[in-house]
Amino acid sequence: MVTARTHSQRTRTSAAPGQYDVVKTASMPKVPKYATGPLHSFMDYWSECFKLLHSSMQGISVLRSMPNTLKVLKEVDTDQDYPDEQIEDAKKNAEFAEKECASGFPLLHAHTLVGLWGAFESAIEDMCVGILLNEPILLQNSAFAKMRIPLAEFELLEKDERMRLLLSEIQRLPGNFRRQGFGPSEVWLDSFDLTCNIDPETQKSIKEMHHIRNVIVHRGSIVDRRLIRECPWMRFKIGDKVVVKHEHLGRYGSALCEFIVVLVQRLAKKYATEAKDQSKQEEVPDTNSLSPSSEIAEEKPRC
Repeated sequence: MVTARTHSQRTRTSAAPGQYDVVKTASMPKVPKYATGPLHSFMDYWSECFKLLHSSMQGISVLRSMPNTLKVLKEVDTDQDYPDEQIEDAKKNAEFAEKECASGFPLLHAHTLVGLWGAFESAIEDMCVGILLNEPILLQNSAFAKMRIPLAEFELLEKDERMRLLLSEIQRLPGNFRRQGFGPSEVWLDSFDLTCNIDPETQKSIKEMHHIRNVIVHRGSIVDRRLIRECPWMRFKIGDKVVVKHEHLGRYGSALCEFIVVLVQRLAKKYATEAKDQSKQEEVPDTNSLSPSSEIAEEKPRC
């Protein structure tokens, strides 16, 4: 099983609001909202996910004491009827809760992982779509020039759907389709010159999360050859069952947040450079635009 760092070694999953508020740093150059909006939404979802996870864990834990609670109430509260069926249901729920608590709530953590990864990929895609819609000059990128899309299909789509189609086609280009890493998000960012240089440990955690998610969704949480090949450090064997523990999910969640921080910094650098280049262009006088009336007239000789 994965050797994961604990909360004391990495950022806690129950991070306080604003801890990863990465797009409100005053010292950062202005980044367009169409680029940062999806990242804001992801961070909100990230926070809500862990709140729901912790609340669910606490709620399930409470179920363990319900049979004894109902038994006591039945003895002391004679005015209220407590059917045997209700007590039996409480016992079954308590057994389930005890099992979940003992095993570390694997189903809850697996569902949270799948949701987080989906939100992460959606945020990157929505950001890229927003950039394409507002900066159409990027469509001159060589990656888009290589695409072969039926014109009729393209024309029938709404503008944002066209951009999403282009992004999906980028993944199919030679060299991208079988590219390993952490999925289409990495391909999209490279195509937009937004490659994020993250530390090896964070990159490893994101890649691990990506492949764990695929096994959960497509293999019923049973380890396959691809997971073993892409994440050999996990030391799985084919046929093993993946169990997502709380410390694993905390590590994955922190890695995604750290990635978003680096991405926002990369966006800030990109737009700061573009603004600087634009400013330089505006400072250079366009001598070709001077009208004849503005030119210096030759001094005529006096009579």
